[in-house]
Amino acid sequence: MRVASKSVRCRYVLDVALATPGFAGIMAYSLREALWLVSCGVTDVLIGYPTADRGALRDLAADPAALAAITLMVDGGEQLELIASVIGTTPVRVCLDVDASLADRTPPTSASAARHCAPRPTRRRSLMLLPDVGSTSSGSCSTRLRSRDCLIRQLRSGL
Repeated sequence: MRVASKSVRCRYVLDVALATPGFAGIMAYSLREALWLVSCGVTDVLIGYPTADRGALRDLAADPAALAAITLMVDGGEQLELIASVIGTTPVRVCLDVDASLADRTPPTSASAARHCAPRPTRRRSLMLLPDVGSTSSGSCSTRLRSRDCLIRQLRSGL
């Protein structure tokens, strides 16, 4: 389980949480914060939100330790294009944030975004974040589950 740094704003408490069995890594609020955490010795940081901080992206690209430790959140192809426009072909780790309720996306659109985020020479590892379907208020639970299952089947079929 990741520790959410936006809920725990004290480095000491973050360190205590990370030393507790069952916790691994931090979900940071911003790329700037993630870069700072890595400079303090944290080795696994997921950014909780997509970033448009071009300066922080340049700093990430210039720091091998940060590149190894930080996973950027993306929500589609436009985000990847923004990242590439700043860092060029520097390989980065990405996580595709897919709304499990699919309130504003159909499963094919989400699968298309996932294809766009698939591993490429400029992406070291691709992950997918499917928030708990119970955490959203749009649509019925059974509709959300069917949509999520449809997306997962599409992803498993090789996109």
